[in-house]
Amino acid sequence: MVFSEGEGMAILHRSNGSNGAHGVGHCSMTFAAAEIDSFAGVLDALVWLDAPEVKQIAQFAGVAVRTAEKLLKNCEATGLVEAGEDGVYRPGLPYPYKGNCGQRRAVIREALVRMPLMKHLRNLLSQGDSQADALRKAATMVQVVNYNADAFEPLMKWARQLKVLQPRLVPEDLIQEGLAAKAQRQKLVKAPRVAVLCHCSADKGFARDLAEDLTREGVRVWLDEQTIGRDGAGQAVAESDCVVVLLSDEAMKSGWPEQFDGAISEIEKHMNVKVLSAEVSACNSPPGLAANLCADFAKDYQSQLGALLGKL
Repeated sequence: MVFSEGEGMAILHRSNGSNGAHGVGHCSMTFAAAEIDSFAGVLDALVWLDAPEVKQIAQFAGVAVRTAEKLLKNCEATGLVEAGEDGVYRPGLPYPYKGNCGQRRAVIREALVRMPLMKHLRNLLSQGDSQADALRKAATMVQVVNYNADAFEPLMKWARQLKVLQPRLVPEDLIQEGLAAKAQRQKLVKAPRVAVLCHCSADKGFARDLAEDLTREGVRVWLDEQTIGRDGAGQAVAESDCVVVLLSDEAMKSGWPEQFDGAISEIEKHMNVKVLSAEVSACNSPPGLAANLCADFAKDYQSQLGALLGKL
């Protein structure tokens, strides 16, 4: 088995079988039957463990290794999880730290809405195609071979449960939902603050520790492992009051902060979100993030935690 990319999405190819649309080979994209909430165990493991192997993910989630492998393939195919060049699995979207079931489902829904396959399917539905025809055509458009509708039934079940099949639904609708939820929250007398911590993989442990301390202070935290800026900002950012970018030498080596730097004005303007940065270690920060520096944790953690809280 080898993985390749089809319109930004992982497609599983098997070496045996025909490549014809009606050949005898296996469908090149398949989804294993699973309940939506079973994804949470895998996603939680990726947040709480550093560079975990499948066996560690399985143990953390309390499932068999084979089950964990199936869930990871489902997550990777839907964009919930991505595997880096180093082979390490990472969340593909911001994920709630100590979040509830509703927040986790919102992440899964956003991943499904963003899927190229689902985008094509909704476009075809809006043009009057039946669901069966739209799915077959959409699968062809993302280069699926040996199409078999049964292979997509788990995906379609999740899409129906999370209301992802409305023909006119687009990813921008989720951003509007997030902005509306934020507006309602901010009307509360004691509205909780919401922050997204953006970090590179090497600073994952520090990000978790900081998330724990912020949570103790009443801040609701989402963790983002270097996706915002590279893949754009979504519902989690729209719902938040502040995005805090953690900077370090390792982060700069990844090249991700420079990508984020170019997205600051768009995030602040269109999502009504404050963008701040904090240094985990001394580094040469991009100009936009350097101008928004509010804490230098390399100096003193407790005092800088207070400085950050004062800005949130």
